[in-house]
Amino acid sequence: MMAGQDISVNSTDPLFNFDFASPGASGVIIIDGIAVQVFKEEQHVRVHAEVSAGKHMFNLKLIKPTALTFMTGNSHFKYCQ
Repeated sequence: MMAGQDISVNSTDPLFNFDFASPGASGVIIIDGIAVQVFKEEQHVRVHAEVSAGKHMFNLKLIKPTALTFMTGNSHFKYCQ
């Protein structure tokens, strides 16, 4: 992922919004090898984390397969081209 600018943990826009089908998902969000958020049986996961401008490794690890119904992201945090 590429952050076009520094993004604060208290940014009004989360890095990502994940909406999972019922009963929800359990897992961990990892950025640059650091777990930034753990969630359990959540249908709506909003990821807030501090990232500096530049390239970052993003990993969403789910405990079991779950249907993702919707995903949006921060306009300043995009996939590398």
